Amino acid sequence: MKNLIVKIGLCLLSLFTAYGQAQCHIDTAVLTAQYEVSQSFNGKKHVSQISLYRYQNDVAYVYQEKAISEYWHQQKNGLVELTRYFDDYQQGIEYQASEIQGNTSWQQISDIITPKFIEKMTLENSRDNACQKEQHYVLNTDKQSISLIWLPAIKLVKKLIISSKTTEYSWQLQQLDSSVEKVKLPFKKWQQYKTTDYADVGDNEDDPFLAKMINLGFIEHAASGFYQADGQAIAAEHH
Repeated sequence: MKNLIVKIGLCLLSLFTAYGQAQCHIDTAVLTAQYEVSQSFNGKKHVSQISLYRYQNDVAYVYQEKAISEYWHQQKNGLVELTRYFDDYQQGIEYQASEIQGNTSWQQISDIITPKFIEKMTLENSRDNACQKEQHYVLNTDKQSISLIWLPAIKLVKKLIISSKTTEYSWQLQQLDSSVEKVKLPFKKWQQYKTTDYADVGDNEDDPFLAKMINLGFIEHAASGFYQADGQAIAAEHH
């Protein structure tokens, strides 16, 4: 009888474990993550919200405060295209791979942090948290200190802090959602926007929208990523 009770207990434990794993399953290619991003300089702090969307070969960053969205698409040949949408105007500028400055990798765009950068860091500890393994990395140099909490199962930053003597820059994950409909929603919205190829901007300077964006300095060769003193790209954010 005792052995039977033990077997039943083990079976129930196995079922609960399997159920828990199923509940925690997240498709790394279909998700949206909401971040609180803060910048501190000489005691002054500025906080903004950035949303990351992944859908198959598409990745988007929505900068809510600026009402600007950057939509990245990876072609079958591996090259990357960018469309910068100005949500208040429901218009966008398309950039081909040759018009994107810098050596921007798809992994940097999709994961925020490049694998090569993580390799430079030291793994302090790791722990399981609701089926999501967390890895805590650190990197200290003469000029700055970097702390990263990484979610390897979904290739996502949970928390990133980059600090120096006068500045601190941080990303903090606030919310995660893997609902397909919610992830696809902004992509459907952007399909309704009018877009102009960057190469054709010069021929359409009379367009009020393009003229305003040119004056504000928003239309230029596309670039992504903020860089540290050693030139290493950290995150897929436009300057």
